[in-house]
This record gives sequence, structure tokens and C-alpha cells, in this order.
Amino acid sequence: MTIGRVTSSIEALAVAVNPHKEAVELVEQQIDELADDFVRDTYETTIKPDDYVYPSENYNDIMKIKGMPGSCFGSVYGYQQQNQIHNIMEEYYQGDYTREEIKQKVKNICMDMRVYLIQERHTDGYNARDNQQILQDVYEVVQKANVRKAVGFSLKKGKELAEQFEHADLNDWMYYDANDYNKSEDMKECIRQAISEMANEWNVTSLDFEQIEKNSKQVLDGGFDYHSVWQWQAWQRGITRMTDFNTAPPKDFSFFYKERKQMSSEQGYVEVGYGNQKWSSDVPFHSFDESNGKIEVFRLDGFAKKYLVGCDQTDCSYFLKKFEFFQKTYIRDDRKWWEML
Repeated sequence: MTIGRVTSSIEALAVAVNPHKEAVELVEQQIDELADDFVRDTYETTIKPDDYVYPSENYNDIMKIKGMPGSCFGSVYGYQQQNQIHNIMEEYYQGDYTREEIKQKVKNICMDMRVYLIQERHTDGYNARDNQQILQDVYEVVQKANVRKAVGFSLKKGKELAEQFEHADLNDWMYYDANDYNKSEDMKECIRQAISEMANEWNVTSLDFEQIEKNSKQVLDGGFDYHSVWQWQAWQRGITRMTDFNTAPPKDFSFFYKERKQMSSEQGYVEVGYGNQKWSSDVPFHSFDESNGKIEVFRLDGFAKKYLVGCDQTDCSYFLKKFEFFQKTYIRDDRKWWEML
């Protein structure tokens, strides 16, 4: 060591200069003082031990579980996961993913969320109640994204129809597509299967999906089904509504309505599709019924009998009665409209 070499050199020098014992002892004392200074200069830090605040005197305190957050998606990571989920569903409705691929992606989201919460010390990964919350929160976000994208995909097709007329950008139109409804229902079943399989893997009691949807706060734009989200979109436009959310539509059924074909006229436009058939007609609005002064409201089945000849004789006729359409002025006076939401 450096100190050892210095010591030997000084001791040899001391003996050569002054062989007397007292001189040697004095030199040794100076060497000890030099060594203390050397050690202090080498190891002393700017923060003294007495001034340092330790976060915990026990390692177990540092690793203590903080408990689950109110929502698994309330963090920056959760927000990123929500965006990822919406992108996945968007690509699913565009045809980029199969049902089984989505199922595996939902499972991966569950596992990734649990890993994140373990790393953040919200859970140890073994608590059954914590794992149940993870699965419930993931189900809510994924299923909500599913129905939003399903309705959104319908509206994209509706916009293409609306662009044939004037001012499609005014959103005075609405489009319903039974195939998008059926696809959203199939995807809901797929999501539930994925979550149920994760519940079995994590030894979580079977989840009550109906109860999760009933207790959810994610209902400002409708519930967890295509019909209620479609109804919310229709309410934003104020021109049509469904009178029954529970009845499933016939396959390959579609309904398109535009309040005005041209801005200068009182005529609207309706188009109904079923299978390979299509029926269409102008809507002769007169704003007020001369007999009682009330704003006109058309129910699709009654309108079809008069203006869409043959449509009411098909297998889709039972579903026509689920739709009403009107002009925007109707919702200003009809309180029953608000009760439908």
C-alpha cells in the first residue's frame, strides 16, 4: 500500500539522520497523523451520516404493498394501454385480426397489467381480490372499446352514403348495420371467454359480466352494447331513435336516414337494405301535422308499408318497428325522447 511505502521510507530516513529513539518515535507519530488525514480525504463524503435521512430502517417497509388503485387504468401506463386497446379494436373491425388473435391479445393485456401493478407495489400478484379487479377493469375497457368501434364502423359506412347528398358534414344522418351489431356481439363473447380463462388460471371466482356492466361508470355514451351506443350517437344528431334495445336484428339488415336531401327542401331520405335487396324513398316532411299541429314522427314499419313497397313483406319486417325518425325540431318538444336514453 502507499502508506506502507511512505512509512518504510520515512523510518529509514529517520534512522539515518538521527539514530536516537526519541527521534524515531516522533517520526512514527507524524506518520500516524498523515495516515489519518489520507484516509479521511479519501473516504469522507459531503453528506455526513447524521445528516442523511433514510427512507426506511427496514427493507420490508420499502417493499410493503400499497394496495390497488381505484382503477387499473388510472395511470400513464393505463392510459397507454387504453389507446392500445382502441387501436386493436379499430384494426379488428377493419379485418386485420381474427377472433382468436384478439382473444390472445386480451389475455396479454391482463398479464401485462398485473406485472405493472406488481412492479408498482399495488399487489403481490397472488391476492384473489386484486386479480379479480384487474380482470374486471380490463373487461370494462375492452368491451367498451368493442362497441364504440362497432358503431363507429357503421357510421363510417353511413358517411359514405351521406356524401351522395348535400352537406353530409352536418351530421343530419344516421346509419344502422346489423352485421356490425352481430360482429360486436361475437367479439363480446370472445372477450368474455378470454377473461374467464384468465380467471381460471389465476384462481379467481367466476366473474359476473352482467353485474360488471350494470355497476360500471363508463355509460355516458351508452352502455356495453351496440344498440345503446348507437342510440347515444343518434341522440347527438337528434333525428332518429330505437324503441327496443333487446331485440337482435336480422342478418344483413341496414337502415339509413338523412333528414334533408337538399338544404332547400323539406324532404328527407330513407334507405333499407336486407340481404341483396334495397328499398329507398324520399321522406315528405311537412314539419307540422295540419290536423293537430304536432311535429311528424315516422315509424319505419308504417313508413315502409306506404313508401318502401315490398320491404314490409320480408323477414326483416319485425325489426322495422324498432326505429322512429323525424326532424330535429321534434326533440325540442317531445319529453318521451329523453326517457329513451
